[in-house]
Amino acid sequence: MDFVYSLQDVIRCYLCDTPQPSKHCDLCHVHVCNVCEEKHLSDVSKEHYIVPFEMRGSTSKCSDHSPKICKLYCEYCDVPICAECVSSTEHEQHRKSPILESLLRKKKMIQIDLEELEELIYPKYKEAASNISVHIADVKENSQKLKICLNNKAQTLHSEIDTIIEKMQSDIDDTHSKHLALIQKRENFINDRIKSISQEILRVRKLLDANDILLVSKYISINHLHKTQSIKLQATLPRFTPTKNDGYHISKQIGSLSKIERTWLPISTAFLDEPRILAEINIRGRGLYNPVSSISCQSGSEFWTCQNDNKIKLYNIKGDLVKSVKTKSTNMPHDIAVARNGDIVYTAFSDKSINLVSGSQIQTLITLRGWTPLSMCSSVSGDLLVTMKSDGFGEIKVVRYSGSTEKQSIQWDDHETI
Repeated sequence: MDFVYSLQDVIRCYLCDTPQPSKHCDLCHVHVCNVCEEKHLSDVSKEHYIVPFEMRGSTSKCSDHSPKICKLYCEYCDVPICAECVSSTEHEQHRKSPILESLLRKKKMIQIDLEELEELIYPKYKEAASNISVHIADVKENSQKLKICLNNKAQTLHSEIDTIIEKMQSDIDDTHSKHLALIQKRENFINDRIKSISQEILRVRKLLDANDILLVSKYISINHLHKTQSIKLQATLPRFTPTKNDGYHISKQIGSLSKIERTWLPISTAFLDEPRILAEINIRGRGLYNPVSSISCQSGSEFWTCQNDNKIKLYNIKGDLVKSVKTKSTNMPHDIAVARNGDIVYTAFSDKSINLVSGSQIQTLITLRGWTPLSMCSSVSGDLLVTMKSDGFGEIKVVRYSGSTEKQSIQWDDHETI
């Protein structure tokens, strides 16, 4: 009986009943085989759009010219477009690709993110969660060892030491409880993140299974939010250092407790123990005297570059040019960085400016006087760190900006050197 039902479930060509047809008409919602494809298209009474069977359901109507069908994808605007969109001036100079090709490329990006979530990010958070109990045991063991050391020292001294010993034991307990509270707080944070990542995996899996180009094209990776979190504990626990009985005050004869030292390592640091090569990309046709001068990652599969010209270019991991943006001046940008919201920031020698590229719009954030901007980066907090040199004396400093507002300037150390 089960065998009969399984035979009824086989997908067949609606014209010739051939099992497992390789094509699908996304407008008629029928399956067709290779032999019957031409026959189906011969029905001119209605519109057809044949796609590979596994891409069925990927066709979408144009948001601007409904019910026109989108068969192309504008790489610059990041939207599906129809034939009427193509004929308009809005997308005239933009790079376009077949919508099925774009969908496959987008899903490949999502697949990369899913693999990173499942194979790297999630296991690291699980590992960090499992190590919490080890850290707690180490803290407890260390605290007990410290108390034993103190008690051994106390046995060699008189009753005057008792008050000091009690005070130091209290300090140990206080440090112990505060450190445990901090670790347990971090444990809660990590467990919350694990739940969040699990939900993200489900969301990304659902996107990966979807063939809706409008839904898939709106996907924005948030993996970097998990990778930049500090989750790996590196702590130097307190030590007891006894002093020699050399006649100093009794408190100095007992010794002292060192302060606890903690370092929370971000998850990205944990990933870099053994770097792996994802791709080797050759940006061709740029010439011997036009090398890539700066590079900044947009996502796990796209990156921005600048060269000895007035363009900032976005490439995918295959080395294909996705987008190109001209700078405000004719001179080349010196350095580029990707802000946390995905916008591009670049420095320009020609007018000593720091500029923001958002979509196709370019805005000058900062114009310096007496200083020329050099390299820069975007910090975890979203601030910009910019190195710059003075025009007159060649001094160097680092300035932190929040938007266009200067928050911090770093130039001199304690010895008044650059």
